[in-house]
Amino acid sequence: MKKILMSVAVIGFVGALAAGATSAYFNDTETSAGNTFTAGTIDLKVNDAVNWSASDPITLDNAKPGDVKTTSLKVENAGSIDGTATLAVAVVHNYENGVADPESDVDTTVLTEEGELCADTNVTVKDGATVLATAPLSTFTTLNLGALAYGKNKTFTVVYEIPGTVDNRIQSDSCVFTLTAALDQAI
Repeated sequence: MKKILMSVAVIGFVGALAAGATSAYFNDTETSAGNTFTAGTIDLKVNDAVNWSASDPITLDNAKPGDVKTTSLKVENAGSIDGTATLAVAVVHNYENGVADPESDVDTTVLTEEGELCADTNVTVKDGATVLATAPLSTFTTLNLGALAYGKNKTFTVVYEIPGTVDNRIQSDSCVFTLTAALDQAI
């Protein structure tokens, strides 16, 4: 009897395998094709120029105590993703030209990096009537101008001022500096 039960069990097992191998179940498959990733862009325009440095130099010749130079700084996010704008100032040269007395001649052989004009020129950045920062040109570093959504622009006022209290120490000095506007991806 045991042999018969064992034979029936084996036949049942083989039959189940055969039935499972020949049976079919419903199924459905969907495919998503043509998937693409495209990177966005950060594209900063300053004062409507692609190459701002070549198109808009800031100069103040024959500067003296009490002089004020006001410029506009329009920053535009011409890219496709939001960003944060900054403005950095870096002094390249702060020349001491060796003349502190009005009767002296400019000695162009002196030209040392110890002038006072950069320290005695204040920079103020305004967003409308709101003052964002004021500092001497020699110590002004990087200012966060704020969020700038793609396709948007903001205009700031930058004021350079030599206070009327500055004395002869700036005579014949020259200050060469760079302004760097940047737009970084918003996080």
